[in-house]
Amino acid sequence: MEVTIDTQYNVAHIRLKAKPETGVQTLTLSDDLHVDISTDGTVYGIELLNAAEQLQEGSETVVKLKELRSGREETWRWAG
Repeated sequence: MEVTIDTQYNVAHIRLKAKPETGVQTLTLSDDLHVDISTDGTVYGIELLNAAEQLQEGSETVVKLKELRSGREETWRWAG
């Protein structure tokens, strides 16, 4: 899994697995949320437009990564 955040274009992308050349369509769930999914239901990626607004907590944009078994947690913050 890979998470990329482009602060210049205000886009975040969560890539769950490499997308094949064919057989995947992008579903637009809202103006700001797109999901790459195959006909068998496999989700390959999630794209957030206006990412800073969607990930906002107070005056910062926040992304948290938590591993439930170990309790390990990482947090990324940047001014939105």
